[in-house]
Amino acid sequence: MKSKTLIKTSIFPAAKRDVFLTLKKLKTLQYIAAPYATFTPENENNNLVWKENVEFAFQFRLFGLIPMGTHVIQCSSPEKMD
Repeated sequence: MKSKTLIKTSIFPAAKRDVFLTLKKLKTLQYIAAPYATFTPENENNNLVWKENVEFAFQFRLFGLIPMGTHVIQCSSPEKMD
């Protein structure tokens, strides 16, 4: 199975720690992806927080309507924020 790594750099008018904590929430992914894609957790946990070495499975829908199967996300090594 192929995997891809995405690296994106952005500057935000906020503390690094606050940005990192916001990015760790599923609701942030859902907000950014809408309306082009929706991610619904297979385990119905909408309050999940990304964790290292854990796989998260989602029902992925294009435009919120067209089923595109299961989408799996795994965080391999999130940067630690002190």
